Amino acid sequence: MLRKIFSRTGERGFKKVIRFLTVVLVSFAMISVFMTNLVWSDPHSWQSILISESRFDRNHHDRNWKIEILFEQGERYIDNEPWCGNGEKWEGYFSIQVKRDNKVLSRQSLNQLMFPHEKKPGPLSFWTPEFSLVFNDYNMDGQTDFNIGQYGSCNGNYYKIFTVKPDGVIVPVPIRDADGFFISRAKKQNSTDLIRVRNGLLNHKYYDNIAGKYFTIHYKWVDGQFIPVKKAIK
Repeated sequence: MLRKIFSRTGERGFKKVIRFLTVVLVSFAMISVFMTNLVWSDPHSWQSILISESRFDRNHHDRNWKIEILFEQGERYIDNEPWCGNGEKWEGYFSIQVKRDNKVLSRQSLNQLMFPHEKKPGPLSFWTPEFSLVFNDYNMDGQTDFNIGQYGSCNGNYYKIFTVKPDGVIVPVPIRDADGFFISRAKKQNSTDLIRVRNGLLNHKYYDNIAGKYFTIHYKWVDGQFIPVKKAIK
């Protein structure tokens, strides 16, 4: 049939058309494979991708613990839009698991941990490349804690603190009247070292748009939760 259609162009023209169609089909196949590596809509069609692996000492004398964050569903892409949250990211749904001596003790939805009040939490996003968690004993109870953040605005990001129970289950560390900390100057840190403990108090800095100034806010651990006790101009 193609020979009849292109009979006027001759045998040479027919071969050129065939070569052109072959190149188009091969290019389309390569693009499809490339996109398959970037975008996942079916969690059963691909394996989880490890984006964070962090070893830690849970109670200051047991160094065989490890936390892993796994990319379960979503896309990895480059956001080139001119805004503070741009860059290459993983965006979608993640799980977080705790291992001890390479044995999995728990595996939980990180989206649910970050949005505990939502029945069906939305997607999270983390900047590439792979990253490590920042650990500290924020409430000074002898157990190691860690923080994970999400983009907030050009002035800072939101971070939540978690701890690991003896059975490996991850739980949030409570803050009075808040779900997390808004921290300025953290840039594109998925986990930050800007949450600090000094003189028995947790502290961090944030920028107040109304006042047009940076403030340092201090928290004290009282009755199982952090309570803000002091705010000072930087």
